[in-house]
Amino acid sequence: MPLFILPVLWVLTISFGALLLLFRQLRAMGVYVIVVPTCAGVASLVLSIAFMAILALAERLFRLPTSDLAPVISFLIGALLGGILGIALSVLASKKIVHRLGW
Repeated sequence: MPLFILPVLWVLTISFGALLLLFRQLRAMGVYVIVVPTCAGVASLVLSIAFMAILALAERLFRLPTSDLAPVISFLIGALLGGILGIALSVLASKKIVHRLGW
């Protein structure tokens, strides 16, 4: 799937979450729908860039020969781990937000 579709899907998700916030019974779910994809996307982006930067730094400092697939693999691993970490942390944060707001 091309990566240019991800921001569009994120905007649709945020719009759907905002719509859910309008209904009393669905407000808690609206918070989850907004917070989880946002945190997962940000964490995925940050970790994938960090993994690629660490790889580039290690190549320059230690003069390690790497394959052409190493940046792609490090990006994918960072994106996957960032997504998992972002989802886990955002679910905990969403529970706290919903509990604090009393929804």
